[in-house]
Amino acid sequence: MRADIRRIIREEAAAALRESDETTAPAGVPKAAPDDPSPDAEQVRAHAAAVALVESARAEKRWDRARASDLHGLLATMTATQQSDVVQRLIPALNSGEIAFDARSGAPF
Repeated sequence: MRADIRRIIREEAAAALRESDETTAPAGVPKAAPDDPSPDAEQVRAHAAAVALVESARAEKRWDRARASDLHGLLATMTATQQSDVVQRLIPALNSGEIAFDARSGAPF
């Protein structure tokens, strides 16, 4: 059952990324604006923290509810371009199995 859940999550995440373009994004991630402003200091810090969060998950090879909650808060602070960068780092790692994710813990972000 776990393998089925992981497969479904990977398929859904991959489909969401394929469907996204410059004006659409996966659920929960705001649409990118063509004139995305330069990030302010708070957004730069949030992006750096989110990248570090993904990298620590890679090192530990797992993604959990606490990380998902932290990332959710950080994404809300970032520009659309920064959000896209972080999601594009995380989703492939989850899809490939590089980072294990237990679907019972909820959404990945």
